[in-house]
This record gives sequence, C-alpha cells and structure tokens, in this order.
Amino acid sequence: MHHIDKIIIYYDKDEVLLIIDSERILFSLKNYSDFNIKEKDIIDNDIYEKICIRSEYHNCLKKAFRAISYSNISKKQLYRKLKSEFSENIIVKVLDRLTEMHYINDAENAKRYAEIYQKRLYGKQRIITELMKRGFEREDIRIAVDELEVNQEEYNENIVLLIKKKFKEQKIDRENKQKVYLYLRNKGYSSSDISSAINRIVDEDDIQN
Repeated sequence: MHHIDKIIIYYDKDEVLLIIDSERILFSLKNYSDFNIKEKDIIDNDIYEKICIRSEYHNCLKKAFRAISYSNISKKQLYRKLKSEFSENIIVKVLDRLTEMHYINDAENAKRYAEIYQKRLYGKQRIITELMKRGFEREDIRIAVDELEVNQEEYNENIVLLIKKKFKEQKIDRENKQKVYLYLRNKGYSSSDISSAINRIVDEDDIQN
C-alpha cells in the first residue's frame, strides 16, 4: 500500500505533482483526472503502478518534445536520446504518438538534410553517409537522394569549384592529383567525376600556358 502525502496542481502547465511515500511523481492533468484520488489517500500497488507508468510516459514525451524542438532529428536519434532514462515499451509508445501527430517525419527530414548537404557541395556518397549518421532508414535516404535536383553540368562545375577553392593556385601535378582525389572522395564524389574534373583543370592550365 502507498500513501499520497500531497497533490500539487500546476494548471498553467497542465501537470500534477504527486508526492507518494515521499517520492515525487509528475504526470499530466488529464492523467490525474483518470484517477479518483486525493491527498492522504491510501492506494494499492495496482493503482500505484498505473500512476508510475503514466508518469514515465509523460516525462518521456516531455523530453522528446524538447529534443525535436531544437532540430529535425530522426526517430532513431530520438530513441537513442531517450533510452538511457525510459523503458523500451514507453519509448516505442512515445515515438508512435509523435509520428502519428506528424512531429516526427523521417522521410521529409531526410530530404531537408539532403538539400542542405547538397548546398554544401557534398557529393552523393557523402550525402548518403551523413544521412546514415543521423539515423535515417535506407529507404528514406534513397528517396531523398534520388529526389535531389542534380544538373550534371552544374554538378561537375561544383567539383571544379571545390578543387580551385581548396588548392587555389597550386598546379595539379602528379603529387597534387592524389591530394585532390582524396579530398574529393571525402566529399563524396565518384572516381570518374573526380577524374573528369581534374582532367578539365589540367587542360585549362595547358591552354593558358
């Protein structure tokens, strides 16, 4: 059996703080209305467990809302943030609820980040890698990358721009070619696209000389 020491209602936050056996338990005002309890009541273990479960869900949902208010994180990232404090069952319910309410939309968020990385002049493979780091599912990543508006001519120009910006006035000789190649591979560009860009710059240098 458990003793309800005190009940504090925060109407501005729609929350209720229960102090049961000197333990502080916070949950929503809506949840509180589901229980017919008052101060000094003695409740059995069954009611106590239900209150604790409602409290865990409420606190998990609050933390999830705080996390998604800062950035468009993936469901997997949010799960990682919650798993150290809350049970698997509660986390799954919270994630399902947020998805149902459209607060989590991995497909749309993957597209947003893909566009951001494209503006940073990342190549396709680097974009895929970054999206995977953020915890997006492979299918969401595939669709996000496939839907990027890629003009091949502009894509090639971006590679040339990256080379000129990074290596400036350096001549692209045999030694520098390897540096350029590694730099652009890290940016996520394919070997064939890199080779084409390097050859173009070398040809331009030959014409100027």
